[in-house]
Amino acid sequence: FTDGTRIFANAIDDIWNTAINLPFTFCFYGQTFTQIVAGANSVATFNAGLAGSNCTWLYNESIPNPSLFPNCIFACYRDIHPSTSDFVPATGTGGIFEGVLGEYPCRSYVLTFNNIKLYSCTEIRTFSTMIVLYEGTNIIDIYVRDAPTCLDWNHGNGLIGIQNADGTRGVTPPGRNTGPWTAHNEAWRF
Repeated sequence: FTDGTRIFANAIDDIWNTAINLPFTFCFYGQTFTQIVAGANSVATFNAGLAGSNCTWLYNESIPNPSLFPNCIFACYRDIHPSTSDFVPATGTGGIFEGVLGEYPCRSYVLTFNNIKLYSCTEIRTFSTMIVLYEGTNIIDIYVRDAPTCLDWNHGNGLIGIQNADGTRGVTPPGRNTGPWTAHNEAWRF
């Protein structure tokens, strides 16, 4: 959860980062992509057009739904507050990180949201999730170390899953579609 390069260096809340070039081509719902964009609320999309735009935190739709982000991986989509993360350069804790593990042809792209506070419940600072994309297999793993909820904000909504470009197809684990739930030490494969 602490390896990689820190992104969102200015710790801006509720925004999509710049597009990041993947080290390999990735197939998602039958389309191939070479870039990914991380959102500040524990999401990632293959829609490079979202880079630099608002990564909204307010939602109550469940996937699949065209009102939610297109071509998206929801790694516990929840209103987190990266500008309040406790980033310690020496240990690498606290923040949003990306990196590549392994060597061709078995590389993994890893996007981590580590030790980040929840918005409006900043005393809760243990939010940590990870997205892993695997070269060649097009498998997506979502690892959840700790995903607490803040019932005082956006009804505590959280979402784990994936959704296609037009929001007509999506997959979510049981009990992890939009709603107020908590999760600890879980892993889901798509």
